[in-house]
Amino acid sequence: MIRKQKQLLTLMALRKLFINLFPLFLFANTYKVYTDVTLFSNYLDFDIFSKKWDEVPTKKEWNKAFSFSKIGVEVGDDIFYGIKYEADGVVKINRGFFETWYYAQEDFNVLLKKNDINYFINSTDIKGYMNYAQYYAFYIKKRFKDLFISLNFLKGDKLYFINLDGKNTQERFIADLDYIYTHKNFITHQYNNPSFNSYGMSVDIESSFKVKDMFFKIGGYNIFGFLKWKNVNYMHYHFDSNTKYIGEDGFIHYKPFGEGYYKTGYDYFQKLPLFFKYLFEYKKRYYSVGSEGIYSKNIYCNVPYMRIKIKKFCVKLGYVIENSNLLFGFNFKNFSFEISKKFNFHTNFARLLINFEF
Repeated sequence: MIRKQKQLLTLMALRKLFINLFPLFLFANTYKVYTDVTLFSNYLDFDIFSKKWDEVPTKKEWNKAFSFSKIGVEVGDDIFYGIKYEADGVVKINRGFFETWYYAQEDFNVLLKKNDINYFINSTDIKGYMNYAQYYAFYIKKRFKDLFISLNFLKGDKLYFINLDGKNTQERFIADLDYIYTHKNFITHQYNNPSFNSYGMSVDIESSFKVKDMFFKIGGYNIFGFLKWKNVNYMHYHFDSNTKYIGEDGFIHYKPFGEGYYKTGYDYFQKLPLFFKYLFEYKKRYYSVGSEGIYSKNIYCNVPYMRIKIKKFCVKLGYVIENSNLLFGFNFKNFSFEISKKFNFHTNFARLLINFEF
């Protein structure tokens, strides 16, 4: 009953907000519809965990990825109002994690019983980290000459947070796993979607300016960003290959290699991953060259590019330095479009950009 009352109050507040803002949508001079999807992995394809491994899939020490993607609409001139749906996340997995999962036959139930796994793994550090969220946002953006500041009001939709930290030697394997989630558990392949709530806020700051023939744009996103989740799922496991212990009776006993528990109704404060973007472009009459990039948690994606002007539109060709991918695009006065050479999960870079202003 209380939850239904909260939902009713939320709907009434949104209805009132829409009625108050509707005149702005009617009389604003600028309307913008946009899609900005960027998925990046420095070495591995995004679908690496969805197929069977014939061998350890990577020999690299660190394998890093991020998602910085949104779709939305925006109206305004000096003050902008918008709504969007966003998916932000960072992933950092080392070679020890992949070796552990490989020798566990990509099965968590096998891992729980494999107390001799330390004899197979060469790595000494076992680390995995994932901080990912999907959420809705209503935002207000203000222009201050060349500076734009956005205040975002967020409502969480999906949460996946994983932290695995362990050590491995020929004598002992020891690790701790924490997994907080809202929907499918990708480790155990179980689905549990409780009736959760999540609200939060964040700030975005962007600045763009020109110096003669050079154009610059920089931005920081999810500044002070957070989501407060209520009634989500929590999974914790401790692994220790030293399964022998002496009991109170003086005899040797054995404990499980992996011991853990699950919680529902768990409350979690999530700090959203902080992203930085830059763009530099040197413009001439019929062509321009530049570079753009995204950075978060020591994960880089850099794309040098060239634009060629052909009559009333420009053609763009870019190259992703970190994983040798190509980027194609074109733009007119009020419309731009970009796409990577592949736009699916069997790749390590996916880019789709659509901007339409009127």
